[in-house]
Amino acid sequence: MAIKEGPKRAPCFFVSHGAGPLAILRAPSQQPLIDLCKETAWVLDGSKGVIVVTAHWTADKTYISSAAKPPIYCDYFPVPGNPLPKEAWEIVYDAPGDPELARRIKESAERQGLEAELDDVRGWDHGVWTPLMLLRPQADLPVVQVSIPEGDKVIEQSFALGKALEPFRDEGWAILGSGHTYHNFKKIIEPIMGVPDAKVPPVGVNRAFEDKLEEVATVKDLKKRLDGMSKWKSFPEADEVQPPGNDEHFTPFLVTAAAGGSDPGKRLGEWEMFNTVSSSYLWA
Repeated sequence: MAIKEGPKRAPCFFVSHGAGPLAILRAPSQQPLIDLCKETAWVLDGSKGVIVVTAHWTADKTYISSAAKPPIYCDYFPVPGNPLPKEAWEIVYDAPGDPELARRIKESAERQGLEAELDDVRGWDHGVWTPLMLLRPQADLPVVQVSIPEGDKVIEQSFALGKALEPFRDEGWAILGSGHTYHNFKKIIEPIMGVPDAKVPPVGVNRAFEDKLEEVATVKDLKKRLDGMSKWKSFPEADEVQPPGNDEHFTPFLVTAAAGGSDPGKRLGEWEMFNTVSSSYLWA
């Protein structure tokens, strides 16, 4: 009698998801992100579904989307003098949710000492649908959205959340951290929005940070990796790359660094936007 194989251990990965809906609108500044996602879409092949940890849902506890069919949440606002086209408000990503998985994630988070709650109302924000529309446009995998911690215990709670999510990989659930390895948007928002004669950061502004991040994130030993990641604010130019008080886009990286478990990490690639680089990572 043939032995039936269990599910393949799914990957854990991080994507720098770009500016609002602009990648979906095919803005020229987002073309490098579009290309990178097309080149790395294979990471989701064979997965049962996707657990997305999004930078756009910060909360004082861990929230998990539990609706069977979550709506789309267009979590951005019109820009005076440079409005988004109507297509920005008509986003469709027709994947299902998974209420039972959401319930189990809640229980796993609580076992890690986190306060957790199900949410069957909030829609998927652009931290969810932007990368998934680029990576998995066929929308054939169930998706559960998870919030990130805020406050003075972000690092500790991010690691706890990652450890709570990691076991689901053994069941075939991929874990996607969606944020940005560069997020000083005050320095690039004007060129992103097409403001004439807008200043851009100098070339290589965050290269030293990216190099240090790769050095630490690819450490195979989980304890050593998390020890290094806990010191990320001492990385070169960290305050310039992730300004204090606006560094929530790095939090999903902390979660995925923990959810990577003992798997070796590697940088999948990077993309450039106005002299800054942002990267994607994989633990598998």
